[in-house]
Amino acid sequence: MSTTRDRFALRGALDAPESRISPRLPVATLALGIGVNTAIFSLIDQVLLWKVPARDPGGLVNVEGGRSETYPFYREYRDRNQVFSGMFASSHPWTVGVRPEGAPAVEVGQVFFVSGNYFPTLGLTPRRGRVLAEADDQKPGGSQVAILAYDYWQRRLGGGLDVIGRKFAVDGYPLEIVGIAEKGFGGVSTASGRRRSFR
Repeated sequence: MSTTRDRFALRGALDAPESRISPRLPVATLALGIGVNTAIFSLIDQVLLWKVPARDPGGLVNVEGGRSETYPFYREYRDRNQVFSGMFASSHPWTVGVRPEGAPAVEVGQVFFVSGNYFPTLGLTPRRGRVLAEADDQKPGGSQVAILAYDYWQRRLGGGLDVIGRKFAVDGYPLEIVGIAEKGFGGVSTASGRRRSFR
């Protein structure tokens, strides 16, 4: 008998004009819940699930940003670093026109500008040729060299062994290919999702 009385009491309370729930409240609550869950998963994904391909990822710092403003900040942090086992710099991915030597036309590709210690700090070795070195940062304006992603090398250049030393233009600026990155490595940038490769 009390359940019938409780139902009538609840129905009466909900029918009262001062207790009506705005139709926007459930939508706002649902949107807030979805947003919070997405943010938490993104954090867990970046911190716990995605592993940086490095020997000691917990002690590394990537100073990431735009092409020209990142390097001065990186250099300042690197020179004052007393905590981390390694620091390197990388830009956000840039969509540019690329043209390997001998190619009939320019194609669209994605590049990352990185500091000379990028590969050594991550503990990566080249598939072919060499990786960048800190000496590449010592030249005014940096070295005019490029490391190609393994997938790009296979797909676009046919995995040719003669690729080292060939020219490679990025937005018309000539670079020399000095190495091929390890198979499966496409960078550690957080700006472009998990697949980070020169495509």
